[in-house]
Amino acid sequence: MLNFKQRSAGVLSVILSTSCFAQAQAEVEQISILGSRIAIQKNKLSGSTTLIDYAQIKQSGALSLVDLLRGQNGLAFSQSGGKGALTELRMRGSEANHVLVLVDGVAINDIGQGDTVDFSQINLSDVQKIEILRGPQSALWGSGAVGGVILISTKAETSDLDGDIGLQLGQNNTRQLSAGVRGKQDKFNYGLSASLFKTDGSNISLVGNEDDGYKNTHFSNHLGWQFSANNRLEWSFQHSDATSDFDGTDFVTTGLSADANNHTDVLRQSGQLLWRNDGGKPWSHQAGVQFNRNENDTFNDNIANGSNHSDMQRYYWQSAYRYAPQSSFVIAAEHTEENFEQRGTVTDYGDPNQDLSNHINSLIVDVQHYLSAKWNLSVSARADHNQVFDNSNSHRMGVNYQPTDNSRLYVSYGKAVKNPSFVDRFGYYATSSFPFVGNPDLSPEYSQSWELGGDMQINQDWQWAWSWFSSRLQDEINGYYYDADNFVTTAINKDGTSHRQGVETSVTGKLGDLGIQINYSYLDASEPNDMQQDQNELRRPRHSAGITLNLPFASQQGNICLHAAYQGSREDVYYPPYPLTQQTVGLRAYTLVNLAIQYQLSEQLQLQLRADNLLDQDYQDVYGFAGQDRAAYVGATYRF
Repeated sequence: MLNFKQRSAGVLSVILSTSCFAQAQAEVEQISILGSRIAIQKNKLSGSTTLIDYAQIKQSGALSLVDLLRGQNGLAFSQSGGKGALTELRMRGSEANHVLVLVDGVAINDIGQGDTVDFSQINLSDVQKIEILRGPQSALWGSGAVGGVILISTKAETSDLDGDIGLQLGQNNTRQLSAGVRGKQDKFNYGLSASLFKTDGSNISLVGNEDDGYKNTHFSNHLGWQFSANNRLEWSFQHSDATSDFDGTDFVTTGLSADANNHTDVLRQSGQLLWRNDGGKPWSHQAGVQFNRNENDTFNDNIANGSNHSDMQRYYWQSAYRYAPQSSFVIAAEHTEENFEQRGTVTDYGDPNQDLSNHINSLIVDVQHYLSAKWNLSVSARADHNQVFDNSNSHRMGVNYQPTDNSRLYVSYGKAVKNPSFVDRFGYYATSSFPFVGNPDLSPEYSQSWELGGDMQINQDWQWAWSWFSSRLQDEINGYYYDADNFVTTAINKDGTSHRQGVETSVTGKLGDLGIQINYSYLDASEPNDMQQDQNELRRPRHSAGITLNLPFASQQGNICLHAAYQGSREDVYYPPYPLTQQTVGLRAYTLVNLAIQYQLSEQLQLQLRADNLLDQDYQDVYGFAGQDRAAYVGATYRF
């Protein structure tokens, strides 16, 4: 039986939608960087995309990317606790490693963690804008872009000199200090930013009273040099160093999380050196080198308990030929090197120490063809030659139709791939008495998807967008399969097909000064069990919805942002103590309501007040892990 607080939260979320994006359409950036290998007008895309600009990020008052994106259409987060706890994202029912995340154009997915991204580690202090492109995008961006791609762009220079200093303080001894400076001088531009976030946290276990803290130090920089009229060099670099507490597992009594003195040290570095030649139309060229390094070191009672380190280097060249107005042909080549290093204590279970590598050569073609004033065609294809497992191909095509200047319809079809991880291919232990044996014969997973959608301007103040999608995932990798013939555990490509289909819709507009956005997503995601019977996919809510309300006050000097995000009921898995076997359990629906109030005290100084989980909702994203308690924060930002 739901109590009054839970019922009222559920009603509020069903009626309304997610974070603070209820701005007029004219205020939203209209260029997509993800929809093609070169920038393209958003209304020419044959797919569903969301652009979140700096003003919307600041109005939300969000401290983390998870807080900002909860409730966006097609996104389902699974967070194992509060701030800094491991957080996975499933987009449109995809797997957690089927979402590609780029920061300033560089993929940050962690090779050592099965190509997933821990979204709790992504800092918002220097983020300028975010673009979400849903659906299969491997033809453009490679392995892992199955459910979609998220691009995070950090702050760029806007004038000769500008900067900011920010401080936030809150419950659980939470504090965040950030600073940044950006500018231009002659042919050079630069940007530097740094932040420190620290909290004592809350208890992620359902029992006990030990708080699980989190600390993150972040640094980024940008340099640009326009060394001739048509040629430019750009450098970007991101560094994050974090420590996150986590609990152990009570294997004897409950099988659930229990207080323990454990923590993980996480280091993430990524960057890019890029040359652009944008001059001699109709040709333009790019060449660059990208890198991404992830280190995960785990400690139990301050004693090292294993680590994995990984790095990626990607070298690429790209040329674009604009053969007609709004029409282009792009060809690109990439060479990617991946390295994986695992360290741990040799035990009776085996020796986990190993060093592995893989090389991938890729060829990409992307065509944007302007058929007429109303019709636009896009076609992209990619071939990947993998060093140590099967090669793969991916493709995508779409048609975009604009019956009026303020409306569009689109249809698209695509095939996307996800390569097997290092552990899938080579196993966890190099040698073992009870082995997990890698499978070098694994094929990449692949998904085939259709999408139909559109958007339109209802009147001067209101816009409506919708999309329908259906995808089939095949050759899905089961990373824990017991081979009874050889008495080993290994990874295999599953038989059968997983199905994901759904509908997403959003309405954005104004009632007087009140800005409103309403989002709703419906998802039906299933996979075959061992008997080839359909069963629900875990951690995928069938319904999600929410509201954003933005109300300016005091002659636009202040703003109130109310954000309510609803996540429907879903299923998870529970491993009880031996000899009981794995069980499927239900997670109940919940609504998180966040409130942010900002006031511009002067041209330079802004004051902020934020409350997370305003209704103090008890919830679980992952079975056995308590969600974030209610917490309040105050802060100030000084801009110069």
